[in-house]
Amino acid sequence: MWCPLTQPGGPAVCRQWGRLVPARLVAVVLLMTAVAVLQLGAVLLMVDRRPSPSRPLAVRPPPVRRPASTAERRRRAAPLLHLHLAQVMRDLHGSTDMELVRAGRLPRPASCPERAVIPWAGGRAGNMLFEYLTAWAVALRHDVPFLVPDVMIETFEGVFAGMTAQRGDLDLLLMDCAHLWHGRRNISVATIQDVWEDLAPITGWLELVGFPTNMTRPIYRLWHAHEAQMRAELRFSAPISSIVHEYLRRVRRALGPDDEPVTFIGVHVRRTDYYQATYNLDGVWMNMPGAAYFERAVRHYQRRYPNTVFVVVSDDMQWCREQLAALDAVILFPGDAGNPPMLDLALLGHCNHTIITFGTFALSAAIMTGGDVVVPKDLGITWNSYERQKDFWPAQWTEISVL
Repeated sequence: MWCPLTQPGGPAVCRQWGRLVPARLVAVVLLMTAVAVLQLGAVLLMVDRRPSPSRPLAVRPPPVRRPASTAERRRRAAPLLHLHLAQVMRDLHGSTDMELVRAGRLPRPASCPERAVIPWAGGRAGNMLFEYLTAWAVALRHDVPFLVPDVMIETFEGVFAGMTAQRGDLDLLLMDCAHLWHGRRNISVATIQDVWEDLAPITGWLELVGFPTNMTRPIYRLWHAHEAQMRAELRFSAPISSIVHEYLRRVRRALGPDDEPVTFIGVHVRRTDYYQATYNLDGVWMNMPGAAYFERAVRHYQRRYPNTVFVVVSDDMQWCREQLAALDAVILFPGDAGNPPMLDLALLGHCNHTIITFGTFALSAAIMTGGDVVVPKDLGITWNSYERQKDFWPAQWTEISVL
């Protein structure tokens, strides 16, 4: 500030300014010093927080989330107790007609193959799957084409995306390739089991007659040698898988946060036809798996895996609800007689592990799943496939008594 000494009153102004300047200067110096100290403190604090081998950077641990109790998980899953796969299919596709979700067609041979293996198509879906797998194993071993007849085409075409078979429809068998079909050689599935290692080279067409009621030796041999290839053969098509994935997604969402893994165990309960024929070929009564068997199986998985959910497929869902719903576990009943059989099989095949009772349908699901499998023992019979062939089972299969 200019000091007007030569003007009236100037000296007084200059004296006042002389008193103010030192005070203002001191205030500015103090303010700048304080700012410098604060900046230095911030720098030192940042340096002090750098991680070092002797003092790692402290990280606040995330809050511990306590797993929900079984009772709480049962309460959350209650709205899904009676949600069927057929309803999910209707939600996604507007219908429960399996023809609407089939994807792809099996190829037809361009010409009549000189050599081929053809399965005899009989029984229901599980039987036909084992007929298919037995013929597939023989064709793979002998490197020959594999043809499937009309009934198998109607059952499997568009359901499985990985099938390597070709169409052996009636037009091909009885018209285009009639000379090869009528000259075919027949061999029973039982004989295939006995002469698997010594089966003569295939010349012409070979038809496998009869349907296997259990794991045939060819299936076991190929299972152990080509496990991944067999599962690829039975890979479900995208439309079928989408229905199961949507159902499982709804279950996960109902149970809690998405980051909590859920272990799904498929439960196959076959009762109606076996219950009507419990007097078996050995002349003794068959011990049917009851509620005690399933309770032991449920406990087996609960001890091994966290956050388990059991999804039941059965031909007697009323019995399952009456006997299994009271178990201390999350048990859902999405599969019953109202669902297309191949949709129930897809549900079992998409689970992590499997509890089974009897039959090729359940065994097929166990092959597809590839996880831990619980099978019944002490059935009181000797002709049953489980009793005869348990030495062939993978190590992760567990026997649990039905008594």
